[in-house]
Amino acid sequence: MLVSLFFLCFLAATVVPFSSEAYLIYSLNELPHQVILIIGLATLGNWLGGVTSFYLGRLGKWHWLKKYFGIKEEKVLGWQGKIEKQAFFWSLFTWLPFIGDLIAVALGYFRTTAYKALLGMLIGKGVRYVVLYKFFWFVST
Repeated sequence: MLVSLFFLCFLAATVVPFSSEAYLIYSLNELPHQVILIIGLATLGNWLGGVTSFYLGRLGKWHWLKKYFGIKEEKVLGWQGKIEKQAFFWSLFTWLPFIGDLIAVALGYFRTTAYKALLGMLIGKGVRYVVLYKFFWFVST
């Protein structure tokens, strides 16, 4: 169960459309005395999925924007500076459904500082699971 939790949370943080929250609640229900382990594994798996998306974004080339969308490199460099300043803030929201994966890829694509983006991802994803657990615990008591 714990291995599947890890991998499902990993997949949920990539472009695979899957929600890890339901399986997290199921795991907490099945193993109520393993809360820290469950939240830790879910966070780690989801974070590593986000890290994968971030580094996949790094594979992107800026000239693609000019080639496919007509956007000049100077404009992209301007965006990069703005995004770099807010990388930590935006990375906190990589847990959001649908757009979180795009945020992670964009942070990688715009070559934001890895430690800022990855630390923010870890905090955001971890806090989301803790809040989910607290809500689950509150509702179930």
